Amino acid sequence: MKKFIVMALMMIPFGSFAQVTEFYRNEVQLTSGLNTQSAVEMEIAYSFLLNPYAGVTLGINAMDQSSRRMFCSSSSDDRNLLQTIFCGSCDGYDLWLYREEYKREYARALLVRPAVRLRLPLFKESGEDMFVFNMESGLFLSLIPNERLTIKNKGGRWLYYHLKGYLSIDLDQFLFSAGYSFSDFDIFDSRRTIFLDKTITQGTIRNRKKTSTVFLTLTCRF
Repeated sequence: MKKFIVMALMMIPFGSFAQVTEFYRNEVQLTSGLNTQSAVEMEIAYSFLLNPYAGVTLGINAMDQSSRRMFCSSSSDDRNLLQTIFCGSCDGYDLWLYREEYKREYARALLVRPAVRLRLPLFKESGEDMFVFNMESGLFLSLIPNERLTIKNKGGRWLYYHLKGYLSIDLDQFLFSAGYSFSDFDIFDSRRTIFLDKTITQGTIRNRKKTSTVFLTLTCRF
């Protein structure tokens, strides 16, 4: 009887191990997307998962409007649907005056993004999460809230909210994701109150106080 009990206890760890799938706590994410600020958005982020359902994320996000040269060079009458959607705020007289007068056609931004992350497994196969919906609620912290053209901007915002949702497909150690994010970030906040030649730039820049982004992400887990 004692030998049977000892053998049974020795088998417990092996039986338990056979039922446990590998859980990756660390993720490095590379993200690229297009947003309604007429900018390309790139981000590198690190996520630490406290458990299979929750974790924290820290990202460095960069935005650059220089892609307007390709999408927005034609007149508004000659643009196709993709150009019309992507160009957004570069239509019309307002930004034309700003570009021609100050030779600063394209705005840029560099932001830090801390967030809390929630994971919702949608479909499992052989104990593995094949499809997962992720939700991240966090902040945008602008590293350059006041930009300098000739004179430095004053009173630029440095803090914005940021919400992000995406669907991930399990590719073993890698994940492929597609999603949408939303923020009250405005890429022109860092230069909106600059005076040049007794003219305030606010009159030549359209107010676009929200940023929506569609994006793709490749994630490496370890």
